[in-house]
Amino acid sequence: MKTYETMIILSAGMEDEEREKKSAHLEEIIKKAGGEKLAISKWGNRKLAYEIKKQSHGYYLLFYYQMEGEQTKVMEREFRLDSLILRFMTVVYEGEVPVEKKESQEEAIAVDEKPQTIPVTKPDVSVDEEALEGERLFAEEILAEKKTTVEGDDIAEEDDLEGENSDSESPSEDEEIEK
Repeated sequence: MKTYETMIILSAGMEDEEREKKSAHLEEIIKKAGGEKLAISKWGNRKLAYEIKKQSHGYYLLFYYQMEGEQTKVMEREFRLDSLILRFMTVVYEGEVPVEKKESQEEAIAVDEKPQTIPVTKPDVSVDEEALEGERLFAEEILAEKKTTVEGDDIAEEDDLEGENSDSESPSEDEEIEK
């Protein structure tokens, strides 16, 4: 017999009692298919990476069991027919099976309520005032160059327009009116 791992994602909208019944029912399906339960890991409600059957959250269960290879097909057929199972995946497990922990709900709540403190340290930031001043002056020089270039271009265009009128052989509008 091989050791298998099956992850099952149940609909997140189930009540705790209903979820426990469903978990027991899934265990029974594994037993009926000829499997021997080794451990169950309940991961709880989690956000799905993408929506499955129009649901964004699911309740994760991880079953470890031993079974003959052909029997997994029988078990998976039962999983496909269950409308509360969003997804499941069965793989051959080649690691050490985790020990199933029996912990009361009070202990689980007490563990969840402990706040985690993460030390925060401020990074050592030293500012080179001289370099900062140099950067500021450099930026001012660039802005001044752009400003004179823009003003110089306007002046050059005006000169070109005046030069075109004076160099042309055609009479101006004023001269035509006088004639």
